[in-house]
Amino acid sequence: DNRAWKPSIVNIFTGATVCRNGMGNLVYPGPEGKLYASLRLENLRDGIEDYEYYALLKRRTAELRRVRPDSPLIAEAEAALQVPADVAVDIDQYCHRPEPLMRRHDRLGDLIERIQTALAAQGR
Repeated sequence: DNRAWKPSIVNIFTGATVCRNGMGNLVYPGPEGKLYASLRLENLRDGIEDYEYYALLKRRTAELRRVRPDSPLIAEAEAALQVPADVAVDIDQYCHRPEPLMRRHDRLGDLIERIQTALAAQGR
């Protein structure tokens, strides 16, 4: 298909066609119909991954609490479930550098693995 990519939108109230930088596109066209992810899509993917890390850590911590309530990993995980101020305070106050977020991501991943190992040792 040789139709040109038109990243514009049509205002449903006025009928005007508007084209601004990005226009919220998640993908962009490449040669021969190949699609390329936008930074917006990659950021969305990363945010979903981070959310899933928190959700998984919360579930694994609850499971560990049921089978081994004396585990020191429980307190460590509960502390890690709190988002530190160097990552984000609220929707308008957050770190613009990737390093604190990546350290956080790695910490959660390590804790998930350690809890999973502890659960496996309990036959879970």
